[in-house]
Amino acid sequence: MFTYLQERKQLSVVIHLVDARHNPSEKDLDMLGILDEAEVPTLIVATKIDKLKRGERKKNLKRIQDMLELDDEAVIIPFSSETGEGRRELWTYIEDFVG
Repeated sequence: MFTYLQERKQLSVVIHLVDARHNPSEKDLDMLGILDEAEVPTLIVATKIDKLKRGERKKNLKRIQDMLELDDEAVIIPFSSETGEGRRELWTYIEDFVG
């Protein structure tokens, strides 16, 4: 997998999905380590954001950022397939990477 990620020239960005309701898993941490080592641009999308109360959202996004050891400039897109929240923002980022 590492070789594919590192050598695949057509790969503009990897979108890493993390469930906003839960702590990132060890597999999430491992995957981000692989992507970082392969120097692949990565966008974090926090899914199921609609399942959280408004007051929980910011706290959970901050927790994800901290647990994934992301810097303050890292982008985490809150996303809901149910409500469409975050869809436009996600497409904007994708277009920026592939455009």
